[in-house]
Amino acid sequence: MRVVVKMYKIEKLTVKNRCEIPVGGVVEIEVNESIHIHSDLGKQCYGQFYLRKCLAKKGLLQCVHSPFPANWKGKPLIVVKNDDVAPIELRSGDEVGEIWIFTHKY
Repeated sequence: MRVVVKMYKIEKLTVKNRCEIPVGGVVEIEVNESIHIHSDLGKQCYGQFYLRKCLAKKGLLQCVHSPFPANWKGKPLIVVKNDDVAPIELRSGDEVGEIWIFTHKY
């Protein structure tokens, strides 16, 4: 019998530069944080970005949902669309979301 232990770590991401997202606009958001998805022998690792719920309630939609693979290193670029009827402002330092880094040990 094989036992799988699932663990995760959460990394908060903050906006690097102020941006205003126009109605219907799609933008790439730069973040301040660098992320490294570590990978070790006997472990499967990947990261997944989740947009803050308060931003989703304002009408911000996450456009890219692909995971960050093992050994990925760098600053994530977040792509969002404003699906609201008013522009949405993100200020420098605002939390835009989180990357959950999942590790599965065998």
